[in-house]
Amino acid sequence: MGKNKKDFNAIGTFTELSKTLEDSTNEILRFYSEELAKATFKNKEPEQKIENPEEEQMVKNQVEALAKFLKTNPLETIVFVALYSVETVSGSAVDTRDLSRFFSINNLDFLPLKGCIYTLLQKGLIRQVERRHREDEYRVTSAAEHALMENIPFRRRKMPKPDRYKFCKVISSLIEDRSQGIIDTDELFNLVHEEEERNSHLKLVSETRKLLTRVPDRTFFYEMCDDFVDTRAHCTDVELTLSDMFDTKGTCFKIAKDIMEKKHALQVCDLAELQPAKFLSEAEIALTEKGKQLFLEEDYELFRSKGGSDKRLVPPEKIPARELFFGEELTKDLDFVKNSLEDKSFVTLQERLEQNALPKGVAVLFHGLPGTGKTAAVDMIAKATGRSVYHVDIAASKTCWFGESEKLFKKIFTDYRRMCETEERKPILLFNEADALFSKRRDVDSGNCAQTENALQNILLEEMETLDGILIATTNLCDNFDSAFERRFLFKVKFGQPDKAAKKGIWKSKLPWLSDDDCRKLASQFDLSGGEIDNIVRKSFMEEVLSGNRPTVEMLEAWCRGEKLGKGKCAAIGFNK
Repeated sequence: MGKNKKDFNAIGTFTELSKTLEDSTNEILRFYSEELAKATFKNKEPEQKIENPEEEQMVKNQVEALAKFLKTNPLETIVFVALYSVETVSGSAVDTRDLSRFFSINNLDFLPLKGCIYTLLQKGLIRQVERRHREDEYRVTSAAEHALMENIPFRRRKMPKPDRYKFCKVISSLIEDRSQGIIDTDELFNLVHEEEERNSHLKLVSETRKLLTRVPDRTFFYEMCDDFVDTRAHCTDVELTLSDMFDTKGTCFKIAKDIMEKKHALQVCDLAELQPAKFLSEAEIALTEKGKQLFLEEDYELFRSKGGSDKRLVPPEKIPARELFFGEELTKDLDFVKNSLEDKSFVTLQERLEQNALPKGVAVLFHGLPGTGKTAAVDMIAKATGRSVYHVDIAASKTCWFGESEKLFKKIFTDYRRMCETEERKPILLFNEADALFSKRRDVDSGNCAQTENALQNILLEEMETLDGILIATTNLCDNFDSAFERRFLFKVKFGQPDKAAKKGIWKSKLPWLSDDDCRKLASQFDLSGGEIDNIVRKSFMEEVLSGNRPTVEMLEAWCRGEKLGKGKCAAIGFNK
């Protein structure tokens, strides 16, 4: 190292060589590249010559000494000196056109030197910068600059290979070049193909090539990947992206039609899904879970919204254990549903349905009077089968903005499909108290609200046809139930008022200090639902808190009589007071 510092001055040699290159470029290049010489001189004598043999030898010595210092071959050294010289003078990044002008040759004649650019990149002497124009641009690395300034021989560092994020960013910049008219569509796809070849080591590239055979389809996918990490919405605007990629409107509309009809290769391969939209101008497309996994690889977990982190998804361990009491017939129906949703049974059921070309999803309707245990029964089934429950807030999907409600409602099913993929067992999609959603469709002349309600119902009908999970809906009113939904529910379970035995069990489980006779008396005397009995139990706890004493049976009877609005007391069943 000390010898190099004493006998060799790197920056001085660089400066002298840079000046010589400007004066006698063609002749120097001729020393080291016969191919370049033939292309450059075209059988003519070079205009710039080094007449003095001693001077010629001195230049060769400078090139070879600097080459040894940089650990490059002579031709790479010359290109490096030229690039650093242009960058130093201009103060900006350098492209191949700048280098051609420096060497006084045309762009075509520079092609034999282009391989030197790639080698210098690999050795870490130069770096590629963000594209601003059609050409790639380069700068000398700080490590190479430091070596020259400090007169310390350059040590090649192992440069990390470009990752998938950088690759997609480069493709996005090429699409931007096309949109600005710097390149045309054919050039865009040729350049994308070149980038794929250069980055064939990336799993993203190799796997995408297997799934998508056409370069335009892959280009669109790479742009979606870049949008996923660069936009908060993680979505890609269909119309805008197509207009950026293609020169002609006809091509854009043809591809857009395939996307809107869900026939595009990206959708067929399940790499992308169209977001709800009525018009092309508002259409957006997003990566599916499969698409995210292909792109993100080990980083997928960072973007994965796990079930437990979604407040709408209640895991089975967080569902409180409750003892429920139903009539014999209802208990039999609920057991049948529960057994069908047991893990092994459910898998077998779906396989059998698919084999017979029937919808794989299992949709269940719990209908009946309020307070009869419909929601509690869903929780009971979920806990018994080890399934989480995804509670849908229907009100939250309705907004005052036209078309926005449909997007939010569609997203419910997008989120549910994601949960089905990430959860150990497919969760239950619960539409609780969804009376309005399943009611008969309204006349569209009724206004925008009617149009929105009908649109949501159409989305629900379509999603139920392609459901690959479990949907349970509860409703209090069936008289106004839309017939279009009836056939889509595999199970329809009716919840009526509990019989005497069920009510006696409810009283005993809620207030265990009551005697069996008291429970039997309350069950026989008052026709209350489970929810109404819960209200009496809450009043009982309030009495204990306020007075410090348990309520008497007479107090419980008085509360029961006042539970029904508009009635002084409940109709007696099997008991006359």
